[in-house]
Amino acid sequence: VYALYRAIQGYKVYVIVPTKEIAKQIVNRLITFKSKLETSGTPLCKKPINIASYITSSKSKKMCLINEIERGNVDILITTAAFLSRNYELIKNHEFDIILADDFDAILRKSKNIDKVLKLLGFDEEEIRLASRIVAMRIDIMKKRLLNTNSKLVDDMINTLMNLQLKLHDKLLKRK
Repeated sequence: VYALYRAIQGYKVYVIVPTKEIAKQIVNRLITFKSKLETSGTPLCKKPINIASYITSSKSKKMCLINEIERGNVDILITTAAFLSRNYELIKNHEFDIILADDFDAILRKSKNIDKVLKLLGFDEEEIRLASRIVAMRIDIMKKRLLNTNSKLVDDMINTLMNLQLKLHDKLLKRK
């Protein structure tokens, strides 16, 4: 329902689920809610919302979906994490405003999937690299503190961390 609510507001939404069966259930629910909104004359639905999912076994329907995705005619896309891994090239040029993950563990199984999700949200390679370095530095600082490592070394690491955070912050502000 949240995906439909946001799509009505003009956001592009990508829903990632663990199985095709769950994707089917979500598609059916969204279509039902969308239909109720359209027939009730709700003024929220000013434009048609295109809901797409790669769950069919029909080759012609799959080709139709691929064409819709390539043209950017999808407001809500629902796929499995496996689809993301195998078909990233198909969706990589589309930026989503919101990505909802039903089974985040399925995405985390492959670290490249995390990068793919971040890229689909509009983050570039440098932003992702900086964020990864920040996370790694925070972990290293915690380890050093737990091991009572030389405070000068820890202070230097904290300064480096602060510089990385500032660099990422400035880069993100420039995007707006």
